[in-house]
Amino acid sequence: MKNKNDFEEIIQGIENKSIKHLSKAITISESKKKVDSKLNEQIIDYFYKKIYKSNNKYNHNCKKIGITGAPGVGKSTFIETFGLSLCEKGHKVAVLAIDPSSSLTKGSILGDKTRMYELSIHENSFIRPSPTSGTLGGVNAKTREAILLCEAAGFDYIIIETVGVGQSEIEVRDLTDFFILLVLPNGGDDLQGIKKGIVEMSDLILINKADGANLNQAKLTLSEYSSILSMLKNTESNWNRKINKCSALEKNNFDYIFATIDEYYQDSNIINYLNKMQNRHYLEWARAIYLNKLIDNANEFWDKNINLIGSSTACPLFLNLVKSGYFNDKIRPTTVLMIDPIVIASSKSLSLIRLLGPMIGYVESDLSEIEKKYWYTYRPQETLQELQNLLNQTRKDLEDGITMPDKSILFIYKSKKDKVAEPVGAVMIYNGINGYKDVQILDSEIHVVTRLDGRNNVTQKDRDLQNYVFNDIVRTINGEKFLRK
Repeated sequence: MKNKNDFEEIIQGIENKSIKHLSKAITISESKKKVDSKLNEQIIDYFYKKIYKSNNKYNHNCKKIGITGAPGVGKSTFIETFGLSLCEKGHKVAVLAIDPSSSLTKGSILGDKTRMYELSIHENSFIRPSPTSGTLGGVNAKTREAILLCEAAGFDYIIIETVGVGQSEIEVRDLTDFFILLVLPNGGDDLQGIKKGIVEMSDLILINKADGANLNQAKLTLSEYSSILSMLKNTESNWNRKINKCSALEKNNFDYIFATIDEYYQDSNIINYLNKMQNRHYLEWARAIYLNKLIDNANEFWDKNINLIGSSTACPLFLNLVKSGYFNDKIRPTTVLMIDPIVIASSKSLSLIRLLGPMIGYVESDLSEIEKKYWYTYRPQETLQELQNLLNQTRKDLEDGITMPDKSILFIYKSKKDKVAEPVGAVMIYNGINGYKDVQILDSEIHVVTRLDGRNNVTQKDRDLQNYVFNDIVRTINGEKFLRK
């Protein structure tokens, strides 16, 4: 049982720059145990108020640097060379490496201490791999807390390495002051794999591996990137982003890198910007903590009243998620309701794929500039083909057997004569599902849940059946109904 003595011991240990107590505090931060969560809140609250809230300004004694780049660009070698140089100058360096997670253990795969061995054994360094555990983009939800704890332990350089180029970089940019993008000396080929936004938010771009046979190509790449940067606006902090080449292996041009970082932190405009950003980061952090608490509460009370309702092709998507183990470490639904599930395409839907698909394969919808940022151009043929592939896979999975999440109950409502989805699909789901289930076959010729107004040949029976299903769903969700089979 955690108590006041644990809190005081960890606080005192971190303030005395104890690596043992720092590691323990980060482990508590990442723990899913309720007792650890409460202790973590106390620790984080204490250090946040001490370091930031007391003056509401940026901590000038600690430089937080994000480093990213595509796989194979040499991030680990760069960080080791960079970190060792800082350690030898008397700085204390913490490396938080956002590491891919094992799908089985949720632990780190790469093992950053083996990738940065010399840095890991230096007395002024601390390396902590942080598994993503399935987090979107790769940034662990507790990374910000780990940064704060490292600051409290007296580290004056904190380096955050990300998995690769993507959503994680946007999140890391918000956690750090200075952002370095490493690129390969591959000219325009490498640029194709890097999102424009990553380049725009970088403070320093380095063409790494500029040595040996790569040197000439690195010079060409430097020229190409320089042309691109000349067309971009300054960063949000109004910093004129820099670009150069380097070799982490041969330790070339690192004097330039350190000089650039010093120039950045000595710029009065940058300092004013970092002070202004401190308030925004605090609000973002508070929001993230609140969201995490909501998720924790939902996980604790998941079996109270969490339900999923899906119709038509949403049903095989759900079955695909269950088969893949998606719900193994997530909130599990109490009740799953499937309405007219499609796992066997009718002759009507197959005709769309085989006949209409090729005809409309090159039709593109008109999108606004805003929509184009979030949506791919609509290509119906590809969409229909993906649907057919999903249905094929779902039938195979049902033949092998799909086990419902623990304590989840499945209810199926299926129209007997629906022309879009074959009723036998509901039977396949019933036979292929391991777990609690119930199927109702309804005497209707149309989808159970569909828009009735404006349709031809809608009978009163159709309306009565739809009302019955709606009322039955409400009774099920409210816990007023018991399983029939």
